[in-house]
Amino acid sequence: MTTTDRSPTAHRDAAPATTVVTGPLRWPLAAVMVVHGLIHAMGVAVLFELGEPGDLTYADSVLEPGSAPALAAGTAWALAGLAFLVAGALLVARAPAWWPVAVAAAIVSLPLMFTAVPAPAGVVANVVILAAAGVDLRQRRQAGAR
Repeated sequence: MTTTDRSPTAHRDAAPATTVVTGPLRWPLAAVMVVHGLIHAMGVAVLFELGEPGDLTYADSVLEPGSAPALAAGTAWALAGLAFLVAGALLVARAPAWWPVAVAAAIVSLPLMFTAVPAPAGVVANVVILAAAGVDLRQRRQAGAR
């Protein structure tokens, strides 16, 4: 006779649910996060006065490049960029931890795009990442409720 484990932690031991994000959208979303994370390096370069990559110039910065506020913003932006790279790798590995890392990165990244170096395309990327994280979380919760 078999019994069903009805303990509160039984669902944690089960294989993680595949969601639309960890399934068909996994690679495109991971690519968006990795590219977005790498593009953060451009803003860091400007804020740290390391150079003017591409069409991005020191004049584009809201903060004075090299100033204490710019260095603080650049450090935060570098950390967010690194977090996007990690989140992309976690998503490729289908690790459920991808979404909290991506959400934290986007929460750090979004205000900097208005206060440090304006980046309208980055705002769109952050919104897409946040929406995907929300969909993934919702689908995982629904799968766990079954």
